[in-house]
Amino acid sequence: MLEEVPMPWDWPVEVNYHEAKAFCEWKSQQLGKNIRLPTEDEWYRLYAVSDLDPHLPSPEQANIELKYGTSSCPVDHFKQGDFYDIQGNVWQWTETPIYPFQGFQVHPFYDDFSTPTFDGRHNLMKGGSWISAGNEALYSSRYAFRRHFFQHVGFRYVASDQALQHFPSNYESDQLVSQYLEFQYGTEYFGVTNFAKTLVHLAQPYFQRTPCHRALDIGCATGRASFELAHYFNQVTGLDFSARFIQQAVYLAQGDRVRYQLPLE
Repeated sequence: MLEEVPMPWDWPVEVNYHEAKAFCEWKSQQLGKNIRLPTEDEWYRLYAVSDLDPHLPSPEQANIELKYGTSSCPVDHFKQGDFYDIQGNVWQWTETPIYPFQGFQVHPFYDDFSTPTFDGRHNLMKGGSWISAGNEALYSSRYAFRRHFFQHVGFRYVASDQALQHFPSNYESDQLVSQYLEFQYGTEYFGVTNFAKTLVHLAQPYFQRTPCHRALDIGCATGRASFELAHYFNQVTGLDFSARFIQQAVYLAQGDRVRYQLPLE
């Protein structure tokens, strides 16, 4: 605590995506070139020209699995082909927001692991870090975090004039979620009553003829009809294809506030 330690310039920085992006913008101005973070595909190309085995991560070749130590290390310590630290030391930010591959399906035991990140705001980090083990150390692993995340993650940069490719994720945008929240919970206009609430009111004379034990609301979206049905049924299950719609309903069921915004035209 009381000694002056020289700056270790050969160690990797640990920064969030925004800071890495800002550095690339600054570097572009300094060099007069288009400097940016690599894409996921460009990182795979770097891996392909290294001497690393994609099927068998080796702590002898990379700073992974806590085998070298309990921290990052100088960036010129682990040479892998013509480059250093393609794998290991710290994670590497990419320009690629995570997206689902063709044929992607959620796992029934963990249905909300990947889909909440398909929003265009979670960028892929590649390569693993000094503490990465198991599937985190695999070259094929795809982990994405919000852009303000910085733990154990740094970056490398490339010079390229190639336009970035954008991949569709079929994910509900903020705008669409806001529209549904306004539709189901927002202000009533022109004297027209809330649609979901009205449907339950119209159906009430019919379902009250039988014991109201359980109800299934198919296509519940953000859950307004499910909550209205809960006034009459002992148990209500809301079902929807969209995990993000369901997430808003869960927040409301827990008593949380859900904020959204819509443009005024």
